[in-house]
Amino acid sequence: SIYPDPVKNILTLNLHQETIGSSGEIVVFDIRGKEILKRSYLGAQLINIDMGSYANGVYVLQYVSNSTVLEQKFIKE
Repeated sequence: SIYPDPVKNILTLNLHQETIGSSGEIVVFDIRGKEILKRSYLGAQLINIDMGSYANGVYVLQYVSNSTVLEQKFIKE
């Protein structure tokens, strides 16, 4: 899950317990599908993403690991 939605600055991704210890990649797209952020992570359950410098609007967060694919829209205010 991701929170808060809408977000002003820091967006938090809370991953399921079973993903802890596995590597993953986070990609954030704007509403037109343009990739604006891409990061790799290893072993984290809570991941903070600084959205403070991005324009207000609708975004899509995609998290991909060996066992999980998560895609969720959120609003940046």
